[in-house]
Amino acid sequence: MSDKEEKTKAVKHKKGKTKRSEKKDVGSKKEKNKDDLEVQPVKPRKPKKMKKSIYISHSSDATFVEKRFVVDLVQQVKENNLAEDIWFDKDEGIIDSSSWLSTRLENTDKCRAIVFIFSRDFMTCPITVYERKIIMERISHDDEAKKPQVFCVILEQVQFTQTFAECLLSVNAVLVDLTGDLAHLSIEEKTSYAVGALFERLDKIATVKSPYMPPPIQNESKYNEDWKRKRVIAWNCTDVVEWLYSIHVREFYRHSFAEQRVDGYLLLATRDSDLQWLLGVDSRIVRKKILSELMLVLKSEEKYSESWHLRYRLIRPRRDSIYLIYDPQDARLASNIKTDLSRRGLQVLSHDKLGQSREEFLQLNGGSLAKCSYAICLMTEAASTSPFVFHEVLFSYWLGGDRSLLTLLFSNSWNKLKNSMKATMGDSPAIDFEKKLYSESMSILEHHIKPQPNLTGVVLEQKYLEQMTEGVQTLKSICFANMTNEPNADESIIIPKIFISYQWDVQGRVLEIADFLESNDLPCWSDVTMTPRSSTSRMAMRQNKSQSTADAAQVENLQTHIHRNMKLSKVVVCCLTPKYVHCQNCEQDMLLASSLGKPVLPVMLQFVTWPPEGASERVRKMMTHLPRPVDLSTDKLFKANLPQFLDKVVRFMS
Repeated sequence: MSDKEEKTKAVKHKKGKTKRSEKKDVGSKKEKNKDDLEVQPVKPRKPKKMKKSIYISHSSDATFVEKRFVVDLVQQVKENNLAEDIWFDKDEGIIDSSSWLSTRLENTDKCRAIVFIFSRDFMTCPITVYERKIIMERISHDDEAKKPQVFCVILEQVQFTQTFAECLLSVNAVLVDLTGDLAHLSIEEKTSYAVGALFERLDKIATVKSPYMPPPIQNESKYNEDWKRKRVIAWNCTDVVEWLYSIHVREFYRHSFAEQRVDGYLLLATRDSDLQWLLGVDSRIVRKKILSELMLVLKSEEKYSESWHLRYRLIRPRRDSIYLIYDPQDARLASNIKTDLSRRGLQVLSHDKLGQSREEFLQLNGGSLAKCSYAICLMTEAASTSPFVFHEVLFSYWLGGDRSLLTLLFSNSWNKLKNSMKATMGDSPAIDFEKKLYSESMSILEHHIKPQPNLTGVVLEQKYLEQMTEGVQTLKSICFANMTNEPNADESIIIPKIFISYQWDVQGRVLEIADFLESNDLPCWSDVTMTPRSSTSRMAMRQNKSQSTADAAQVENLQTHIHRNMKLSKVVVCCLTPKYVHCQNCEQDMLLASSLGKPVLPVMLQFVTWPPEGASERVRKMMTHLPRPVDLSTDKLFKANLPQFLDKVVRFMS
């Protein structure tokens, strides 16, 4: 064997060894990984955070003394192992949020117990008025197990309404009266008394019972200017003292603020008298300096990117401008309302984008809402449970100012509304589009937004004004009236499934179509099928300009029939002819069907081009979105295509 052969053999032997060793290493690593996988414990899932069950209802417009009492009361209750059971908006950090109002009302609607802090400011504050209404609604309609327990702390003498007093009695509300003999006590003494009277009962309701974790103690010897990186509402006591130092307030006054534990929340509630008598700032110049410097800090906060909602609140609304609040499912209805209002010279805006969150949705569309003097909510089945409608309605209330909310009721869905929506919208003005004619309701809406004082004729003006005034009522009264006026089940009323819209020159064909549909158990309605059948069609009645008073009343009654029966029907069949396309009254039927959200099935009884030429731009635009019409223009096609027409009707109804 040569030297070269021996060397090559030795090299191959070494390579074989290294390969076998690598395989062993890989195998051992796999085994180790398997062992590691088996040994690794399964990470337990984080438990869901329980909802806070006790809600603190207090006035956001309260004085320094009242807010100090509420803060001390909440802190002492939390220190007794109820830290995770108390919901207080200051501690939740939402006071400066755009969804502050909606969050408070949502928690009022879900809490197991509520603590009212009654004072004169509490009785007039809008948000606490809504919270009382929510609790009254829950007490009246919730099951016995879901009714909230109510605790009332009376700081100042107030007058309850009889309805609210009866609600409190029905749930055996606990009253802690700090007036009368206890009125002379200090804030600390009143707080201790209230905590002693409430704690045992609140402890029974609590579900979490976690200990209170005090905030970390900061080194007060060194100022690090943390207050510059926070908003005033988030300042703690140290931040307030440091800010006072930065504006050169004497140390004696700073100690007074520190002793009274004044943070940003309490600082915003201070007035000149509070600085003088409660905080010991006896110098008028220093008091004026503190308040003026505080206003400068608040103005600078408005420039922050996260303060977009505060900037929206400062926008001055434009006259004759409207913002439509609606659910995306009602886009077609909103488009028709928007078109009708624009034709009346009104500027109409609505949401453009939905965004990815509540904050983003309000940030994208809140500016448009703030520019308008009227926010009009389209109340339908979809809107009653829509989160978009909920947040826009409450944001419009939060904006306040010279803005008004008006509801257009298209569907009585009062029972589906959240309690917070009932509380805020129940007493707001509304117009009934459900029971009244669309044209009449639109006239009432136009008069409400743009009153027309100059009318010819004293009698006509008085009747017109009475009709316009009576047409605007509270949403709650309209909903309750419509509930009581529902037809009884025992009344022999045949509800139509199909509404037939036609022109008077094809009455014979319309009767044949109606008979065919009814023979297939599909009740239909058209003015020619009304009982008793009139020899004069509605087209002739509408187009006759010289009408007597009786004729006008007959036309008005017919309009009511058209509106009511189209609302009850599931499908609208429009019978196309050249005269139908040019007829103004048939255009009104098409617009009414679109506003009510009814599907439209076109049928060609006389030949017309598709989409029909000569029609108004509005009707032509609507018809382009409809399916191609079923051709029944000749006797042969009429007999051949009736089954196809029936199939389409059934499909439209399903």
